[in-house]
Amino acid sequence: MTAMVKAEHKKHMADIAQNATLIIMSKATVLDWVKRRKGRNLNAATTRLLLRFNLCWMHDFFVQNMTFNYGVSLLSPHEAFTTNTCMVCHEYIKANIPPHRFRKCPDDRCHAYHFGIHRELIGGLNQIVAAECQVRRKLAEADQ
Repeated sequence: MTAMVKAEHKKHMADIAQNATLIIMSKATVLDWVKRRKGRNLNAATTRLLLRFNLCWMHDFFVQNMTFNYGVSLLSPHEAFTTNTCMVCHEYIKANIPPHRFRKCPDDRCHAYHFGIHRELIGGLNQIVAAECQVRRKLAEADQ
């Protein structure tokens, strides 16, 4: 990593640390991005480039430095099922990916039944809920 990149990282870390005490983010893994599967939109050249530069290593370096040097807490909730779970009633929504980016709750008694909500919004909000559950579980373990 060059000195210029390190200086930019330190600048951004200081900015974030002044305004945040807790960061909620999922762990980025390049291997999940590049593995061959149906619907993968990456060509071979992009895959080689991602693996060569290993952008996840740079991301992890940034996050670890921020947590160690500035005392910002980090929660990494598991991403599984977050984009396919209704954020109101927590009913699982079978995804019809790739063409459908909006999800509707399958339960007609749910308040979100009539609304199509973008999967990224659903995933982000459900990750916040998962992080809150993680905090509550850790606090309960500490009280015992």
